Amino acid sequence: MHDVTISELPPKRVAALRHRGDYAEIGATFERVRRIFDARGLWAPGQAMIALYHDDPAGVPLSELSGHAGVMVGAEALIHELFDTVVVKGGRHAVLRHEGSYQGLPGACRYLRETWPGEAGETPDADVPLQEIYLRPPEDPQGALTEIHMALKPQA
Repeated sequence: MHDVTISELPPKRVAALRHRGDYAEIGATFERVRRIFDARGLWAPGQAMIALYHDDPAGVPLSELSGHAGVMVGAEALIHELFDTVVVKGGRHAVLRHEGSYQGLPGACRYLRETWPGEAGETPDADVPLQEIYLRPPEDPQGALTEIHMALKPQA
């Protein structure tokens, strides 16, 4: 069981690299993002890394899944030419906070996509990618903290 809240969130702007295939292997794409940001001195204080999952693994073969691994940047930030600029629509989102190992993230995402909407009487907005925002890395003394955001369709 996971606690989920509904929040009104602003749009997010992301400098990201495309990831194709199994979402469990997106870590390699994140390593490429980190290396580029480190080598070019692109980090700014308070930036969070983010995964964008464009497909639902329950309905798309693993080899065909599409996502992005990236870093959230400000509206005015210049994005290096190696990266895609991805803007994620704001609005009503279900927010699940996951504390602990990244190994628990697939189950938390599955719960948010498959179980929670029926329990809450909500409908996900499939046109907006599911997002994992990494607020604290696993090596932080307090442990990893990740927020999962799922856009919701407006209520009638």
